[in-house]
Amino acid sequence: MVSTRGFWNRTQVARPRAAAAVSEGAELRAVNIPCAKFPESRRFYVELLGLQMAGRGRSHIALAAGSSRIILLDTSRVSGFSRGNSQGLYLELVVPDLAAVRERLHADGARLYQPRREAHQGRLITVEDPEGNLINVVERGSGGGVG
Repeated sequence: MVSTRGFWNRTQVARPRAAAAVSEGAELRAVNIPCAKFPESRRFYVELLGLQMAGRGRSHIALAAGSSRIILLDTSRVSGFSRGNSQGLYLELVVPDLAAVRERLHADGARLYQPRREAHQGRLITVEDPEGNLINVVERGSGGGVG
């Protein structure tokens, strides 16, 4: 029987020990973002958010994000990608200078959202990238996120 409850309301099922052991050593290597608006997305992540290029290929660029990478895929050069009706990604990015990032985003007219809780006021901004993905941008050491 298939549950009609939402994903987040599902009860936890005990995992076999082998699966738990593998997940304990897992680490995120990269997040791949299909981009129909590749030049705009590249500009957004590099110029506005301040990520550094870590590599490039014929159909993608890799951006350094700590020990992980954000891979922007140019969907005009890679077949088989479509967003369908999904909401897209929701990332959290830790930066050294939130005020500088906020200033660049605001000056560019980026779509910024207010923090969900008063406790995050001034320490977290949420912005929409050119593809419609949401990104929480948190200042390193603020306690508002990882890092």
